[in-house]
Amino acid sequence: MAGIESPLGKQTFATSGSRKVFSVEDEDQKETFGRPAMNSASENFSRAQLEEMSQAEFQQMRADRADAIKSQKKISSESKGRIEALVGIGRMTTDVTIGDYKFTLQSLKAKEERETSKNIIGLNGVEQFHEIRTQTIARALIKINDISSDIVLGTKNIEDVVAFVWDLEDIVVKELYSRYAKMVQETSEKLFSSKVLEELKK
Repeated sequence: MAGIESPLGKQTFATSGSRKVFSVEDEDQKETFGRPAMNSASENFSRAQLEEMSQAEFQQMRADRADAIKSQKKISSESKGRIEALVGIGRMTTDVTIGDYKFTLQSLKAKEERETSKNIIGLNGVEQFHEIRTQTIARALIKINDISSDIVLGTKNIEDVVAFVWDLEDIVVKELYSRYAKMVQETSEKLFSSKVLEELKK
């Protein structure tokens, strides 16, 4: 029998032969140097080796591992160059001189070509042709007399540029579009020549 004796009296109570055991996790098992404990099956360093490391050595190990992972995600300079070439491939320019003005046109990307067709729904064939022609020139025009069209026109808003093209004489628009179409055709022939295709495969 066990008991407690105090000024208030003596209290006895029975004790059990069995005692409860509580398990407490060892924090050292959970973290080492502020990071989760390593699994020996997936890590190259054992817990004992990590404990022997200085903080500086541990930080260097982490930095080396981060660099290794980062380098695996990087593409080679050669691959990067090919990607940039593909994105910019066919991006050609041509100068069209009409009177005292020189217009510089640039071939459009796929998304720009798609934008030229947004406003033709509900138009007849002739109207569609003029709309696409105007939309194309507005997006292809990048310079006037070697000065950025944004500066000359005082706006970057495509709708304002479209309005400018609509205000041009039809003969001017016709010539600009004709030269643009010729540039695109010549570019297409160059890009899809057998020699260029062989270069792209390499």
